[in-house]
Amino acid sequence: MLLLGEDEAPDDSISFVTVADGEQRQILGDQFTFFDVGSKRVCQYGFRAETPQGISLVCLGDEFLQAKGIPYAQDCTWLMHEAFCAEADKDLYRPHRMNHSTVKDACENAKSVNAENLILYHTEDQRINERKQLYGNEAALYFDRRCIIPDDLETIDL
Repeated sequence: MLLLGEDEAPDDSISFVTVADGEQRQILGDQFTFFDVGSKRVCQYGFRAETPQGISLVCLGDEFLQAKGIPYAQDCTWLMHEAFCAEADKDLYRPHRMNHSTVKDACENAKSVNAENLILYHTEDQRINERKQLYGNEAALYFDRRCIIPDDLETIDL
């Protein structure tokens, strides 16, 4: 896990720090809790970041929400969830074989943990010019809160 923080990198360099499941660290004034996302392929960690103002951001990494991550994602302000393709394209892309999800899966997961907002990322690129509209329309069917489908390098104000 890559951590950037004053106590780990006082000279603006990058430090690689090993973390453990459930470990907490203070980074740039925010409280981070790292958790094993339950990947079947290789050990991967996600995190829940909590700001002093009470905003929480949960990132699941390169996996869909699994049982291990539910306690960390529960009632988060922002959930970052991969959504590899639209539900209608699941036979073409086979996201479940790669431990990925469809937009519908991600939205249902976000709803199940009562996420206030959802960010969908790690998507297929075949229809990149239509992706926001396509994924947004599908997301609206399954998640009645704010859903963002960012383009690469897009800034999201939390």
